[in-house]
Amino acid sequence: MDPSLERLKEASFFFEKLASLSEIELKNFVFSWHKEGESVSDLITFIEFLRAKHPPLRLKSEAYDCAGTGGDKADTFNISTSSAIVAAALGLPILKNGGRSATSKTGSVDFLEELGVNFDLSDEDKIAKFYNYGLSFISSPVSAEYLAPVKKISKAKKKSSFINLIAPFLSPIELNAQLIGVAHKKWIPIVLDIAKYFIEKGYRKRIILVHAASPENKEKVLDEAASIWPFKTYFLDREHTIEHSFLPSGLGMRSGDLPDLRGGDTKENVAILKKLIKAEIPQGDYTEWSAMQSKFETLLLNSALLFALREDFSKFSKFAQFLTFYKLKIGEIKTKLDGETVSAFLEEYLER
Repeated sequence: MDPSLERLKEASFFFEKLASLSEIELKNFVFSWHKEGESVSDLITFIEFLRAKHPPLRLKSEAYDCAGTGGDKADTFNISTSSAIVAAALGLPILKNGGRSATSKTGSVDFLEELGVNFDLSDEDKIAKFYNYGLSFISSPVSAEYLAPVKKISKAKKKSSFINLIAPFLSPIELNAQLIGVAHKKWIPIVLDIAKYFIEKGYRKRIILVHAASPENKEKVLDEAASIWPFKTYFLDREHTIEHSFLPSGLGMRSGDLPDLRGGDTKENVAILKKLIKAEIPQGDYTEWSAMQSKFETLLLNSALLFALREDFSKFSKFAQFLTFYKLKIGEIKTKLDGETVSAFLEEYLER
């Protein structure tokens, strides 16, 4: 890295100088820093700086969220947002933080606007809707106010940056617990340490991390649980850091490959969601069936993992204990999707 840019690793100095940096200077710093590897302490300083600018709200009821680092370049359908909707419809209070696409085809806000979610509501009205329905979507103001120039160059270059590592921790709401997807194996120790810091500070009670990777090609990764590949989970609270590994077959699911989970533009991804929450799996063409079945199973895996956030993690110290819980929850969710419970909830939610 250019020595003249080294001091930009200090959060207060970075944001003081951001407006005066040329595009070339910003690119050189952001991508050089990311290539050499950001330290946990520096990232925490950035997070704390942004939290101080917009302190997260503490609500009068519990709230949960799922977020990912992004950066897997997989162009999947909107897995985490779809899973959040399913979980909320079945009783888990979700206040989903998200933004527009930085490196993927369809960010959560893009997807939700196409679905019919009104983002013109004030934050107060969004929180009121959360109290009424157990579901709302609220974007962190720091992305637009402080991180927009970095997001712009990341999108233009289709490269990840320090934003990928801090964004999951920038919810405008102080959450009870959170599911965080981590795209790259090398990012796991970093996100783990930030998660531990959040728990020690009392910002979260529990955090689950999840990472999936192709057994044939470790460059193919996902920041979600996946029905197509093995995936790992990490359960963190004040007393525990528990790691479990899963194979799709061990959960009664078929394997597949990345094209099965790919989505499209916002319209295509909304159409996928509407089919999945009615459990509409085509029975004709094998390729179409395979793709939708893999998407359906991946939706089940991530929705069920969200419900684990409410549990005492000491129960999950042994793999068999969590596997029993996981399979039961997957079965419960599948039954509700078959019965169109989620579809009815979403229809009512969007009408109000």
